[in-house]
Amino acid sequence: MRVQQWMSPHTITVSPEADAAATLHEMRKKKVRRFPVMDQGMLVGIITQSDLHTALGRHGSKVRRPPPAEKFRVGELMTRNPATIAPEASLEEAAAAMYKLRISGLPVVAGQELVGIITETDMFRAFVIILGFTGPGGVIEFELDKPDHLLSQLRDRTAGMIVRNMVVFQDPRNGKFEVRMKVRGREELPTKRAPK
Repeated sequence: MRVQQWMSPHTITVSPEADAAATLHEMRKKKVRRFPVMDQGMLVGIITQSDLHTALGRHGSKVRRPPPAEKFRVGELMTRNPATIAPEASLEEAAAAMYKLRISGLPVVAGQELVGIITETDMFRAFVIILGFTGPGGVIEFELDKPDHLLSQLRDRTAGMIVRNMVVFQDPRNGKFEVRMKVRGREELPTKRAPK
């Protein structure tokens, strides 16, 4: 799974010369939390609602205290040279980078061209779809001490069913392998915990 499959390709951008209060208003209007900052076709920064709230006050232009004497420009408040990711990078790479850097979005850059943005919301959407929460069918979950007999156990437990998707991961707490499958057959199965 690649970043380009899950990113938002139509990214709203802003100039470093843009008024900060107007930019915050636009973010609220568009219901987004960040804009890449572009200058002469080049990505030069990223500005978030958090950046703008810090400078303008929590309510932006509707602050109850007197407005600042000077108007802030986006370029003064943005994060310069933001971390980016390539469209062909894996979704896991993007998630790991966001987790490590403690950020909620990455501009997606091909060469020097901004082609999209991937955010934590995109990650949650991918997680829900990959685990099959949105599709019809039932869920089977079970644990394995070792993955050696995974395929034979899957065959036994899914006889006559259509496996729509499957996730296998090792639980770091106990070292066991957790298997979660979304299945579909002649009858929908209830969610259940299969015996070990």
